[in-house]
Amino acid sequence: MKRLIISTLVLLQFSHAGFSQVFDSINKSKDYHSLGYQLMMDDKMADAVFHAGVELLADIGLYHVDTQRVVKFTKEEIEGLAICPGLAKLGDIQAKAGTLSEIHVALWEQEQLQKIITRVGRPGLNLGLLCTASTPGAIMECIGAGFRDASNTQIGVHVHPDQKIDWERLILAHYCNNRGITPWQSAATFLGGLCRNAADASVAMVASILGHMAFANGPLCNIFPTTIEGAWSTRETIWAICATARASERNIRIAFGGAPVPSYTWGRRDLGYYLAAVQLVAFTACGMAYAWLTSGCGAEGVKMGRIMKAAAGIKPEKADAIAQTIMNKAEEEIAKREAKNTVRQHWCNAQSTQCKHKVPKTPDNTECNQTLASFGASWLC
Repeated sequence: MKRLIISTLVLLQFSHAGFSQVFDSINKSKDYHSLGYQLMMDDKMADAVFHAGVELLADIGLYHVDTQRVVKFTKEEIEGLAICPGLAKLGDIQAKAGTLSEIHVALWEQEQLQKIITRVGRPGLNLGLLCTASTPGAIMECIGAGFRDASNTQIGVHVHPDQKIDWERLILAHYCNNRGITPWQSAATFLGGLCRNAADASVAMVASILGHMAFANGPLCNIFPTTIEGAWSTRETIWAICATARASERNIRIAFGGAPVPSYTWGRRDLGYYLAAVQLVAFTACGMAYAWLTSGCGAEGVKMGRIMKAAAGIKPEKADAIAQTIMNKAEEEIAKREAKNTVRQHWCNAQSTQCKHKVPKTPDNTECNQTLASFGASWLC
């Protein structure tokens, strides 16, 4: 019973001898510490991250918060395993999970989405993750109303970042399996909170991916670490995603995705474009199969897609060199802005229907394209 009351922070200190040696080797690695954080790693380190994730899941399992019991797995069982935001509120109605307001707002959202894709000539378009509806009742209402089905939706079955699940996650996974719906799996963690650094985060996310597959067995998984301050385009978070993606691609072999966008602080300006390019190049070279949240508008999404397509055709060594050069440029710009105190919040609350701010126009990025070309990355432009 002692295991049940150990805090997640203590659990993720990784004191187990079986994988503490792995962390020691990662933390002492020249690749991990050169230039602050190397953005990519070799296959040996990727495999070490994967095996440490297996050890972590085997050691702590998944904590079922409703039954207050730990779902345990053996290493053999684990090794045999082959989010667009929703609406926070509609007018004055807050979409509170588990209440009728959640169902009301979710149904309104689905109706509007169907009207939009029909108006633009794309009826039947796959809309991906079912967002505003998160509880089984609201999700089943959206499916039952005919707005969503197996051809155009995914349902979130997320393992919580602290390796916890509940009956709702298991019910939704069962529902997906019965109806042929692809479950949305998403491994996330927090550097400086649940984990100490990028190495810890990558192992925690591998364990989370394996935990998802143990009960949902979906064909894809999103990877998304942030810092305790809420940033996700730093060297640490980029390294964590690259390590997780490469470790999992080599050992789990399902499709992995990420959110190669700049932290909200840097917005949709030149600096944000640099940070997006870094992530697109590094993530794609490490095995990222799809991007979730690429931009703030369709035109930028197309541009980001072109960068991914180009990056898929180059060797990891060259991708790392280009990503490092662009990241150095981005960090220079960040330092200048922080020195001048010109850091601004460019993004408004996209989850609110009451937002009064206009979405910024698509930036030209001409200067950025010229800079990228000078780095030997003209194919990004």
